[in-house]
Amino acid sequence: MSQKKRGTIAIVGGGIGGLNAALWLISNGWDVTIFEKGSNVDEPGAGIQITPNASRGLLKMGLGPTLNRYGVKPAFQQFRMFDSGEVEKETPINAEHDGAPYYQIYRPHLKQGLLARVNELAAEMGLKHPVVHVNHEVVGFEENDSEVRLLFKDSAIQSKFDGRNESHFDLLIGADGLHSAIRKQIIHDDKPHYTGQIAWRVVVDTAKLQPAPESERLGNVMSVFMKPSSHVVCYYLDQGKLLNFVGVLERTHPATDGERKEGWKGKHNVEEFRRDFAGAHPALQHIINAPGFVSCNFQELYDREPIPNYVSPKGRVVLLGDAAHPIPPYLAQGAATALRGGIVLARALDAVKPIPEATKIYENTQVPFAERMLFASRQSGQHMHPKSREEILERFRKSNAAVDRAWIYQDDPEHISLIKTGYMRRPAMGDGTGQQL
Repeated sequence: MSQKKRGTIAIVGGGIGGLNAALWLISNGWDVTIFEKGSNVDEPGAGIQITPNASRGLLKMGLGPTLNRYGVKPAFQQFRMFDSGEVEKETPINAEHDGAPYYQIYRPHLKQGLLARVNELAAEMGLKHPVVHVNHEVVGFEENDSEVRLLFKDSAIQSKFDGRNESHFDLLIGADGLHSAIRKQIIHDDKPHYTGQIAWRVVVDTAKLQPAPESERLGNVMSVFMKPSSHVVCYYLDQGKLLNFVGVLERTHPATDGERKEGWKGKHNVEEFRRDFAGAHPALQHIINAPGFVSCNFQELYDREPIPNYVSPKGRVVLLGDAAHPIPPYLAQGAATALRGGIVLARALDAVKPIPEATKIYENTQVPFAERMLFASRQSGQHMHPKSREEILERFRKSNAAVDRAWIYQDDPEHISLIKTGYMRRPAMGDGTGQQL
């Protein structure tokens, strides 16, 4: 199947958000090219939670085989005490919302599935060129009323694309993450602030776990272990072949290693990780003391204030995902909000023909939702770290995740109303002029 192309779109960043946006745009007839600065679109990763609001769109785009082959659908969420292991609360987690399950999946498996589906759909739609270009770092753009020109870091790549007249596009999507070059040109960037928390993210091969009594094994549940000022989340991936461990604890000052910035810091000292979670219940110690990890990564958690605009002055450059709205991890909605953005943008481009009008609709629709998600996630982070055992138990008693998160899981970006006018922006954080052709 092929159809007449509606126009050209460049996506900077081959992550989950960029690949998903490509799927929705290619399916709507756009000629899409993705530029990824790394050597491939795979990444050493950890687990990711695909909640019902996110799985709906992925299933619609043909990711069902990937999700069902590699994903795990947990039956319950258990809240337990960190030291005693006592289960204080258990709630069903996979009551499907209109056929949309809750999945837990290894991030590289999801990205591989997205990439395969992008290439498959591009072939079906008759795109003749490679959709994804790796080792192509985009450092900026030039924009006029009718098109956008990409600026590459490598002068040889720039000459190649300019010579073929392939560096100009009708629309540019900056999906290049926390340290987005595209964001800096639109927003003249804001400064992140350290939250006072760090996170360890570890993946364990379950085949290498030592034998343990039944009481020290985790079932097909999402297990949340809590103690004052700290919590751990554990869940299975890849049909139980992998186990994901995320531990968040408070640390007054960030590390003084010259790496004071957002993002994962790569492999870290395993013994440091084990010291940080000393005194845990044997069910956790069984994981912490595993003989070998697939990965062990450390992150200082930073936060940013929401930005008032995701769109360049001439309306032909937009931000998507973490480049637009980094979301703290406490509701597992960072990727989900990025996936939502790709669907909203594709629908906006279908709703009106002038691209600048469509990108304004995207902004009007996505900004309020992303801001609400940011503030809800911040609040959840505060609730996850009570200062005493008594406060933990009191919050268990009062909490009702099914009710509290209904607005999230019921969100359906394919069918929500698009906001054409009326979103009131706050003053911009920079003139956002960029360069002009």
